[in-house]
Amino acid sequence: MLADGPATEEALRGPDGEMEIGPGLIWVQMATVGMDWTQRFVNTATRYQVSFFDAPVSGSQGPAQAGQLTILASGPSWLAALPGYGKPSPLCSPRSAGPPSGWGRLATAPAPS
Repeated sequence: MLADGPATEEALRGPDGEMEIGPGLIWVQMATVGMDWTQRFVNTATRYQVSFFDAPVSGSQGPAQAGQLTILASGPSWLAALPGYGKPSPLCSPRSAGPPSGWGRLATAPAPS
């Protein structure tokens, strides 16, 4: 997991500064980057024909050590067609499919005051 938007974007670039991503790649974005960076990544994924999943993590060091992090994932609707989708596993227990990438980030946004 990367620290922020700039670190994530840097990781996508190769030594020559060009994006090292392309069609068929599945990109799971779990860093804390905010909505502006998430939209930027959605646009980049679309441009390079990459399947993008926004998957912010809720939890801190204690829950991580206890294996109790919550991942609020959103992405392409084809995820629901994968064998085993919706069945609990040691790694994940998805609840529904369909929200576009970025909706997971909205679930973590503070409510307006």
